[in-house]
Amino acid sequence: RQGLILGSLFGMGYLLQFYSIQFTMIAKASFIVALVLPATPIVSYFVLRKPISVWNIMGVAIALYGIYTLVDPFGEAADPNLKFPHFLGIPVGDLIALASIPFWAFYMNYIDIFTSDKEGTANTARMLALQFCGAIPLLLLTAVIFESGLLPALHPELGKGIDFANTKLWISVLYNGVLASFVLTFLQTTAQKYTTPVKAMLVFQFEPIIATLGAIFILGDPYTANIGIGAAIIICGVLLSECGGMLFFRKKG
Repeated sequence: RQGLILGSLFGMGYLLQFYSIQFTMIAKASFIVALVLPATPIVSYFVLRKPISVWNIMGVAIALYGIYTLVDPFGEAADPNLKFPHFLGIPVGDLIALASIPFWAFYMNYIDIFTSDKEGTANTARMLALQFCGAIPLLLLTAVIFESGLLPALHPELGKGIDFANTKLWISVLYNGVLASFVLTFLQTTAQKYTTPVKAMLVFQFEPIIATLGAIFILGDPYTANIGIGAAIIICGVLLSECGGMLFFRKKG
């Protein structure tokens, strides 16, 4: 039951995050998902009844302003090349990335709950296997609906069919399916019981920075002032949410 719960949250988080980058810039999607960190203690309040500090609230407010600056609704920086579909002036990919945040926040809390009292790699392996048992059917069903070409496509970027002779497809499957999913999740599931969900998410804040650099220097994605300013505001909000209390009490002491 625990593995299937984690798998469902894991699968939805991955699905939404991967589809978001089809319809927005990678840098924007990455920093939007970074909002998971200040969202994690808020979810902890509802799941574990852990109190929310004033620093968390202030950090979330600042991060939300950073998201607004980053997304830049109705502005040219929202989509410099005007190649993505929009909804109410906002690229659809930005909204999909925002939709993934609750799933990742609940996932981080429940993986902490389910692994805190378990020791040994055997338990980790069972939990990991059951996570993928919960996630894979969801992913396969989505692939059939959106990627197989069997059903009418919702957008030209979808429904093209799967070319099994494409070398890039198998490179992507091996990297994302084995290294970025299986190996990463095994390491996270193993290490999670030795830390807290918030500290784990602080480590993951390196992800949007690395993803943005990769998108710019490898894929040639455009870089706008709004991305830089919005990302900086989000990082400030994240740091205030998680480190503001420590800095305040240290200064007071």
